Amino acid sequence: MGKISLSWIAGNYSTGYNVYRSTDESTYTKINSKPTTEVAYDDAINSSGDGIIYYYKVTGVGNGESGYSNLTHNIHGTRLEGTYLSGVYTSIEFSPYVVERTATIENGYLSVSPSTKLYVLNNAIIDIEKDQALYVRGLFRTLCSTTEPATITSHHVGAPLAGNEGVYLRFDHCDKYFSSDGSGTLIQNTIINNVSGSTSFYFDNCSPRITNCKVYSNSEYGWSYLLLYGLIGPRIDHCSFNKFVIDVTSSDFRDDNGLKLEYNRFRNGGHCLIFENANQPMINSGQIENNDIDAIYGAEILGVTGESNVPLGNNYWYRGSGDPPTPYVDSAGSTVTFDFSPTLEAAPAGCGPNW
Repeated sequence: MGKISLSWIAGNYSTGYNVYRSTDESTYTKINSKPTTEVAYDDAINSSGDGIIYYYKVTGVGNGESGYSNLTHNIHGTRLEGTYLSGVYTSIEFSPYVVERTATIENGYLSVSPSTKLYVLNNAIIDIEKDQALYVRGLFRTLCSTTEPATITSHHVGAPLAGNEGVYLRFDHCDKYFSSDGSGTLIQNTIINNVSGSTSFYFDNCSPRITNCKVYSNSEYGWSYLLLYGLIGPRIDHCSFNKFVIDVTSSDFRDDNGLKLEYNRFRNGGHCLIFENANQPMINSGQIENNDIDAIYGAEILGVTGESNVPLGNNYWYRGSGDPPTPYVDSAGSTVTFDFSPTLEAAPAGCGPNW
């Protein structure tokens, strides 16, 4: 059980005040049984309400009831705000956590532990020291709009960020996103800036959703990696990635209903994509499709063996020409290459974020 505490300035009302609540900013329900004479009210929220933004208005009661006050809104949870000098590791006792302003993380990870939750609100900023991580093993959700996006970024204490320095993001067995009701780990309408040029953006055996985001690497030469690893993959759609390479490694996503990369725009990556270290083609047809992929170099396949080629049809490729990338097959034992057919003649409509 949590609570949201409200307060307001007193008015000239002889009977007291009524408090109204909504979860959709449209339908409001009075939540106090009789007018309160206080200028404050604690609204008890069941744990099932985690992640829900509640909207409130107040009326005064005297000779009748006044109109609504100005609107306010809130979400219950432990606030992360200010500077944390030894990282943050969430605990079940204080979960859920909420970032609604700026949380600066020094000397450690912002680690969302298993069975804990962290919510990020409109215009919130998570700023993590270079070479540290946002490490998600529980539930992480950005509850923000396209007009007020959240930001995840990085800094170097006492100096500007150098090339390749930055934050890396790791999702490791985090809470699954469910398309049936939209629950689970979700990053939406978010700017992810100053991503490291090494470990980068890593998904290990989990299926969060990343949608409508703008992601920028701090790599000098386009060598940040969107790294897909394990047996379960993320759903990534309508995002833009600058200086990123899609890297599928040591994995078999062919029996996975989660992995889906579609309607994304990639620019300035070192390679279009890399597949490496597996004994099968790793993906099914349609799991990576309807993307606009523009890179400095072609595609690589390294140490991949099997009986059929990697299916990558229905994408728009390579410096805006529409031609598929020139594949590089290593000399260390790969027996398959890529199947880029059919290739799209133009970038798919709606590719990238809508803001």
